Amino acid sequence: MGRLFPMKDKLIDEYIKHELDKYKESIDNVEVSSIFHDKLEDSLANLPDKQNNNTTNKKSRNKKLIIAASIAIALGVGTLSLPVLAKNIPIINSFLQGKSIFEFQKRETNFGTDNPNLKEYTTKVNQSLTFNGVTITVEEVAWDGNKVFIGYIIKGEKNLLLNSLGEPDVLSGYTNSINGKMLNSGGYSFEKIDDKTYLLKEDINISNDGKIPDKFRFYAKFTEVSGVKGNWEFDFIVSQKNFKNQCKTIKINKKHKVDNNKLVIRRLSLTPVSSLLEMTATNATKDNNHISFNNYEFLITNENGQLLNKIREGYRTEENDTYGRIEFIPDEINNSEKINIEILKKNIDILRPENYKTTYEIPLNNETLPKKITTKKFGNITINRFEVKDDLLTLYFSVEGNYSGLLTQNILIKNKNDDSTSDKAALFRQFIAEYNNKEYKNSIDFKNSKDKLNHILKDPIIVIPDPSPYYEPLKGSETEVKIK
Repeated sequence: MGRLFPMKDKLIDEYIKHELDKYKESIDNVEVSSIFHDKLEDSLANLPDKQNNNTTNKKSRNKKLIIAASIAIALGVGTLSLPVLAKNIPIINSFLQGKSIFEFQKRETNFGTDNPNLKEYTTKVNQSLTFNGVTITVEEVAWDGNKVFIGYIIKGEKNLLLNSLGEPDVLSGYTNSINGKMLNSGGYSFEKIDDKTYLLKEDINISNDGKIPDKFRFYAKFTEVSGVKGNWEFDFIVSQKNFKNQCKTIKINKKHKVDNNKLVIRRLSLTPVSSLLEMTATNATKDNNHISFNNYEFLITNENGQLLNKIREGYRTEENDTYGRIEFIPDEINNSEKINIEILKKNIDILRPENYKTTYEIPLNNETLPKKITTKKFGNITINRFEVKDDLLTLYFSVEGNYSGLLTQNILIKNKNDDSTSDKAALFRQFIAEYNNKEYKNSIDFKNSKDKLNHILKDPIIVIPDPSPYYEPLKGSETEVKIK
């Protein structure tokens, strides 16, 4: 009986060699989906690993059997009981042409699912399922320690019905989880290819608290697509390996007392595709009077005084704790030497131009620039110059003083005879302002509203609102974080 096992080993070896030789000519063109590798890896990892020779030999044979069966499956000898490979669906590859889903950008921005760097870090999944004429493909995924980014293809045999937002109704029957834990926080965007085909790009927030491993199993399920019922259920492995040595977490753990809450600025997590500041607040009196992050302004600047743009702010409450996170544009914050965090309490949720009690007006026709305006509490702003080229009006300005970053918000230009709330006034959006050499450059494109530009330029005035009455700095709340 002692020769039986070696004989089986030899037969298995011969089978593996035979199968590989049979497909030798086309083996270079065979692309096996990552889901296949992951299933094989799971099977091998779950085999018992005992130390005696007999069981070791058994484990070796078991591995060979699995490999042999896997080769048969992958090369067509058998049926793969997993979602089919997307590469076998010609229509899907025809428009991708080898590109990443994240190369199809709706907006020319450098953050979120439109981050141009994202395509460099994704892993192909290539799982497809079809129900009642609708195919959903999980094309690719990325995990940087802060977020999971997933690219889907939604393809119908007929035109997909759209909701009131002009998008296919996909997410109403959608659930996802990581290692069995449900997720519900994030963002998404659709990109239309044609009336039957849409790309869905999703990013899912995950707390960078060390509880989620570098590698985990992600589960996604869709039950309805534009009125079509089905059970598109996907299960695949997500890994952080593509971000090796490119992610940085800076522990801060700076404590502040805010009302009856203990606020802790915990960590700053920086990656090439997402950068987050995470905080927690604990109610000290346990009277359910939780901190409302919406009542506070977190003013964050770099070493040059540049106000850093916040992509998104999100908060959630669990029992006695409130968790907050602020997301930044990676290219802005990652290249900073340090940041300074200042906290202000505000008595109004959203400030619009019509809300301000005090505004300063600078006529541009008769005023000599630069012109400096000093506010009651928050430093000063200097309008250096403005220019009009074709349909683009550009304003150059600088600020100085504590909390002066607030002065970059809600600046507008209008005709002298119009009210600030007039639809003929134009707002400089702080989010798109460029910063260089301690000067902001902000532009308004009037390409589709040339008459509005001509009306403003007849007698233009810059309006600068004073936020002083609406914010109160919390003394001692300053926090400096060194990045480099």
